[in-house]
Amino acid sequence: EIYMAMRRRKSKRGFISDDDLAVEILIRLPDCKSEVNCSLVCKRWFSIINSVHFRNKKLQRHHGASPPCTILFRSHGFGRSISLPLYHYFTEESKILHRIGSSSSSSYLDFLPWDLVRIHSSFNDLLLLSRKLRQYCFMICNPFTKQWIELPLPHIPLTANVRGAGLVCYPIKPPPQQQQQQLPLKLNQYSFKVMVVWDRITYTGGMKIEIHLKTYCSETGKWSEEIFSLRDRMLNANTPVACNGLLYWLVGDINIETVDGIFAFNLSKFTNQDPNYIRFINFPSGLLQEKEGSFDIKVRLGLVRGRLRLSQLLITKRNGFVLKVWELNCDNNASYDDDGSSKRWTLVHDVRVKKWIDKRQFVIAFHPENGNVLYLLFNRLHIYQYDIGEEIMEKVGQLPDNVGGEGFCVGDIRTYALVHPLWPTPIPASQSASASKC
Repeated sequence: EIYMAMRRRKSKRGFISDDDLAVEILIRLPDCKSEVNCSLVCKRWFSIINSVHFRNKKLQRHHGASPPCTILFRSHGFGRSISLPLYHYFTEESKILHRIGSSSSSSYLDFLPWDLVRIHSSFNDLLLLSRKLRQYCFMICNPFTKQWIELPLPHIPLTANVRGAGLVCYPIKPPPQQQQQQLPLKLNQYSFKVMVVWDRITYTGGMKIEIHLKTYCSETGKWSEEIFSLRDRMLNANTPVACNGLLYWLVGDINIETVDGIFAFNLSKFTNQDPNYIRFINFPSGLLQEKEGSFDIKVRLGLVRGRLRLSQLLITKRNGFVLKVWELNCDNNASYDDDGSSKRWTLVHDVRVKKWIDKRQFVIAFHPENGNVLYLLFNRLHIYQYDIGEEIMEKVGQLPDNVGGEGFCVGDIRTYALVHPLWPTPIPASQSASASKC
């Protein structure tokens, strides 16, 4: 009906043209799926929706609005190759985008060719996944567009138990025509790197941890490998965080589940065989640590609006808690002390709550777009959204009852935040449709 009305409207001087009217109507569509459906109505609508004018008007309309966000909760015991789905949380904008009424624990990755997958990390609206049969195979997917691509297998098969993996993407400058039309970049127009980590304990001259790094570079299409040693310390099994081209990873004691600092990996230097590809960053001075370090379930590393954040939540004697959040200035010109401490840690939140309902509470995720919002887990099951600025604690979800038993470890919960841009990152269909070789 809208289409017929616009066709009947005559284009006269001094009046709004049919195309301008169509743009004003179509930019109010709720999500990208609706735009795709409308672009199939006729060639004219397809041309309008894919025009520079339409994109500029849509960007103006959505300027300042919070992009849709989705947070995936998974259980991941050490050494396991499968992360079982626990819960999927969708912000209100993400519910509109996905056309769902509520958050749920239903499958979000049922379009993949692999039945059982492990999620390793996220980057914008992309996920890095793996599965292991005879060896590890890795995949990058976009859950919203339901596209995926498998990475080439390493020359030497990867069979050891993987501690974790991270994904970093760098956009390549598009051709002038694409830049002028503001078309979205495809995955093959990104330079992306994947780093896979596993470790091996040796006892020559005392106990040492050999950290094995295997990195894939999309520009070369090849894997490279590096080994370095740590004494009595190893990379934490929590999810690494990509920020400003670096991959940040908590590091701590091998015998007890504590962390005492962060490793920052520069994957560009790694692939260029630069020995300075890794740097140690101490925690901020205000983070309370015991002699061996801080227990990893009390410390959370995350990304908020492209900035690296670190939180610590400690329970007080009167059933209250103290929550501190720091932000790292990870700009390229950030300076470091000689001992590796960053001078750029800034305390952004220092909250003291005198009394609360449960002693068992942990920060499990940051809101990727709202710096005042974190997600806390209470009593091993209940997910709360805590708005620090508004001082509002609101229950937004719950893990399945069968995971909250005595044998369940809060430290096994992993969260993966997806931020859905105005135009999803597309993955070439010809590659995403390839058959699995694993």
